[in-house]
Amino acid sequence: MVSDGKDTPQGIEATGQRLIFALGQFFALIVALIPAGAVFAGLFFLVKYAAGALPAVTVASVAATVVLTAEAGLGVLLLGWLFERLDISAEQS
Repeated sequence: MVSDGKDTPQGIEATGQRLIFALGQFFALIVALIPAGAVFAGLFFLVKYAAGALPAVTVASVAATVVLTAEAGLGVLLLGWLFERLDISAEQS
């Protein structure tokens, strides 16, 4: 995120908030990569044993990409469900 202008928050509080947010994003990325890394490692060693290193990297990379894509899709569905559930304009009086 780029902060331009004098309207953006400045100071030690804003810096601390940005650091906490960056660490949160880092940990979320690590958690998201754990299942993809496990699938990659498992398939890599299985295919490497059967067919060699080059096909193993290809197959394992495609499988890890599928896992990350599924995680992203499930995350979007979950956020959509939460936004629908917490929508104030949809509340009936």
